[in-house]
Amino acid sequence: GTVYQGKLFLKKKNFHITGSKVEKLGEAEYRVYDATLTSCDERVPSWKFSVKRLDVEVEGYAKGWWPGFHVKDIPVLYFPWAMFPVKRERQSGFLFPDFGTSSKWGPEITIPFYWAIAPNQDATFYLERIGDARGRGFKEGAEYRYAWSRRAQGQIKGFYIWDEKEERSRWSIFADHDQTFPGRYYIKADVNWVSDNDYPVDFDNDIPGEAFIDARSKHQLESSIILGKDWEWGALGTEFSYVRDLEPDPADDSVTTNRATMQRLPQATFFLYQDQFLSTPLFYEMEAEGTHFWREELPTNPALIKDDEILKGGRIDLYPRLSVPLKPYDMVRFEPWVGYRETIYFPDDPAYDEVTSRELFDVGASLGTTISRVFP
Repeated sequence: GTVYQGKLFLKKKNFHITGSKVEKLGEAEYRVYDATLTSCDERVPSWKFSVKRLDVEVEGYAKGWWPGFHVKDIPVLYFPWAMFPVKRERQSGFLFPDFGTSSKWGPEITIPFYWAIAPNQDATFYLERIGDARGRGFKEGAEYRYAWSRRAQGQIKGFYIWDEKEERSRWSIFADHDQTFPGRYYIKADVNWVSDNDYPVDFDNDIPGEAFIDARSKHQLESSIILGKDWEWGALGTEFSYVRDLEPDPADDSVTTNRATMQRLPQATFFLYQDQFLSTPLFYEMEAEGTHFWREELPTNPALIKDDEILKGGRIDLYPRLSVPLKPYDMVRFEPWVGYRETIYFPDDPAYDEVTSRELFDVGASLGTTISRVFP
């Protein structure tokens, strides 16, 4: 069959497709002349793709002659020919390479290969050449993503390079896992580990989102495992975290160990959610935290050591609070509250064996309202 001046609208993705002539050549083969595609609803779309002739084989490939990209009907980019897959399922194969250049190292290219392992698993392998003879050499990488079930999913990513400039092996591993269990138990893992402190600077593209922000703003990388349980009335969590300080020791720039970094292993938190006390207008809530601090040694620079610094010890912090939520005139939220904080310190250091504590009272109030409108 043949359709002239055909127009097709795909509501799911808001695609407008046109063609001066559309031919059905077989069960799953089509040919479209003067085709356009856009997701803009205007008469003159803000952008659109165009192609002189397009041969499409569903579950195969689409081949286009003179494909172009237009902005407000103005062509800004043309190619003589293009081919892309038209498949409903993910396919293994090479992805489009990533090109770049550096005034310091020279040209750079990354070639990714995608492996569709299963509907719930896939992997991407990377081969990157960083620079020419001035550069750092070849870097390999792999990323594995999985969703073992609706309750368990995550990803693991790693890179390795023999740095030709520094003549040493350098690598990185990043992983995150999120899993829930019956009874509202859960486990979360986030691993960010690099071979050396300069890795996040030299290969910043490898660092995932939040870890990249920490590396740049805090000069540290944190790895953690969190075990917890939720109830309707509260939550309990235990976190084991290790912080990697990316800055060298101020007393000796050649020292890049992490022995003086204060760690929290482990840290337990408990939240009692706000709820009404019996039938009174009072509401109660509480936050509690227990932390074990430790490190292998104090900083080597005496100027950085505070008088009360210890190698290891514990801290318990309790913070109950009472409040009276009110809603005068049914449009303003007003909540006065009073709280009490008790903090107890347990030094585990021969020089500081005395248990100390502090007590703090605080009072306050919050006032707010909400202005909203529902649009069609």
